[in-house]
Amino acid sequence: MIKILTLTILLSAFLPFMEIGANENLWYGDGILHDGTSVKRNDFPIEAYDLDLDTISPRIGYQVENKVEFNYLMDITGFIMNFSATYSHINIEVLYYNEQEETVESMRLQPNRFDHDMYHEVDIKNVLSINIASAQSGQSVRIREVDFFGVPSSNNITLPSAVNVDIHRAGHNEIDFNISNIDDITERIKVYQNGSLVDDIAPDELNQGIYTARGLAPETNYDFNFVSVSTEGYESGDANVNVTTAPIPEIEEIVNVEVEASHDRVDLSWSMPSSGYVDHVNIYRRTTTEQEISMLDFLKPMIVNASEDFAPLFETNGTYFNDLSVEENSSYEYKLTTEYAGVESQGVIVQATTGLMPAPDLDGDDYEELPNGDYLVTWQQPETGQVRILVDGREYVTVPASDHAFTIPAADMRYSSLGRPLVSIQTIGENGEESPPIDSDQGNAEVPFTVVDLVTTTNGLLMLIGSFVLLGLAFIFAPKVVQLIRRSIKNRSSADREGQAQANFSVREEKAQARAMRQVERSHSIGSGRAPREGRIGSRQRREPRQGRV
Repeated sequence: MIKILTLTILLSAFLPFMEIGANENLWYGDGILHDGTSVKRNDFPIEAYDLDLDTISPRIGYQVENKVEFNYLMDITGFIMNFSATYSHINIEVLYYNEQEETVESMRLQPNRFDHDMYHEVDIKNVLSINIASAQSGQSVRIREVDFFGVPSSNNITLPSAVNVDIHRAGHNEIDFNISNIDDITERIKVYQNGSLVDDIAPDELNQGIYTARGLAPETNYDFNFVSVSTEGYESGDANVNVTTAPIPEIEEIVNVEVEASHDRVDLSWSMPSSGYVDHVNIYRRTTTEQEISMLDFLKPMIVNASEDFAPLFETNGTYFNDLSVEENSSYEYKLTTEYAGVESQGVIVQATTGLMPAPDLDGDDYEELPNGDYLVTWQQPETGQVRILVDGREYVTVPASDHAFTIPAADMRYSSLGRPLVSIQTIGENGEESPPIDSDQGNAEVPFTVVDLVTTTNGLLMLIGSFVLLGLAFIFAPKVVQLIRRSIKNRSSADREGQAQANFSVREEKAQARAMRQVERSHSIGSGRAPREGRIGSRQRREPRQGRV
């Protein structure tokens, strides 16, 4: 009786603070061992906190280190445990340490006197780590499940910094916020729109510090609040931003739309509008009949209202698109719309018609005259369609291209006057398109001379023809040249005679002047000595003219 009383007193001394069943709603997994933020290091066996009562930890000996350490000081408010010992009277010891590794509190629990799987309320302040081990030397304990409950101690609460928020861009239906001043302990950022929580994001989810609020109404005022939440769950003061969305912008159409069509593709290209309000270009297509396309409007862009007949084909932020899914000999209409911030323009429509696939190319064709006079025509390509063989320009036979050969009987062969086989070959596509006929001598026939032979022969012919040309020119131009020379000589002789006459006249003039000078000198000499002699001419009487007969 004394032993029982003593044990009861001791147990009461160790557990003066523990209350059983204070919160029946708490269970394993609801505590701090599983909150993902409080625990820094956990050395407990995994079976002790795997949320499975059917598993049990290995034996834990006396005063071994079997510890869980927290990131910060915790105020422990309760725990749940299920354990066993080597003997029913063996105690399990739970020690609580502060940041100086000093024991803040200790408790010893006996398996047969403990309410397992029940919440036990405690009040232990400033706990940094908890250790669980056997309380008796040489004995061991085993834990089926354990979890502790608590909150960060008020001695080490650090609130996150409030973020800085400014408006990066305000559109008509979305707003970009630039968020900065995010400290290291901020784990989440809560976003409130007009007082309602609309988002809860991690800092690394921001796009280069940009948060975008979407789905807004144009020309509407909104009040946004941003609240930082630390890893411990503490919230900062809010950062408030009041903003009004922009009106719906006028979405411009693309310009300079061009389209090129062949039998197997349609190539579209365009230029973006100068406004820059374009996120991407939507491309739609519908098949039309030839009657719906006017020749005057072919390939002409036109503005239209949205049409339900168009099927979405592609979207791009580039300036071209190649449609490789078209059929030959078909007509299409393409609608190209611009889209910006969720608003789509009416669109530009262009029309295109694909042509027929051309006849397949002929390749590997060969022609051979057989010893018996028959003429063998072979080819490697095409594989599909048909091949038509013509003799002397007339259709002789049309065979499947997959035959790759056909023999013309000698009796049906025709040759030119020079002995050239008058055989042509023509390919026909599956759509009926025909290629131009190819003569047999345009295939693999060998030319009977080389390029050097051709150049040498051409030079020889030019030299021979040149000699005759020069000779002919000599006969044509020789009389004219002789006449020209004679005229030149004659002109030169006349010029010489005129020069001689001029020279003679000059000599006579000089002589006359000399005689005149001598007479003057003589006159002066006579005046000084004797009188001059009268001239004979001057002494004669002048005869009057006779009168004519009447």
